[in-house]
Amino acid sequence: MLDLGPARPGNLAFFNDFRCRLGVADALGELAGMAASLAPGDPEVPARLQAILPPIPPRPWQLVLLWDVLDYLPTAMLERLGEALAPAMAPGALLHGFVSTGSAPLPDPPAVYDIESVERLRRHHQGGERAPARHTPWHIQRHLAGVAIERSRLHRDGRQEHLLRWPGS
Repeated sequence: MLDLGPARPGNLAFFNDFRCRLGVADALGELAGMAASLAPGDPEVPARLQAILPPIPPRPWQLVLLWDVLDYLPTAMLERLGEALAPAMAPGALLHGFVSTGSAPLPDPPAVYDIESVERLRRHHQGGERAPARHTPWHIQRHLAGVAIERSRLHRDGRQEHLLRWPGS
């Protein structure tokens, strides 16, 4: 399992109970910053993504926690992220993330999440604000390596929670 967020004590304890291999990238802020400062076609993007993401594991990732990162990436950067993840992903792996659907601005830097239980997350943010990329589920499906929408749920705060399936299952 790969967590694109920072190492949070509660999250580490939660996943420890599942006895799974856990990679923590702490990449949310860097991905958001890179998306704001580099054009997606910039030749530096693939190398920067490789530096941000952990090395390709001996066994492919079965689950990736995206958190809010999709909200921070323009379309072409979604495509670059999919390309960077592809060598490390198991066919049919799951990706979990949130996408804003309302008009509320995003926290800048991105929020971090604490898993409190199977049913409860706590979101923490501080700092400034920025506009979200506003991807529809179909847009994500088309531009993030052809993932399939496995399940979606709309939250009261206007965020849509997605469970996505990596192609190849």
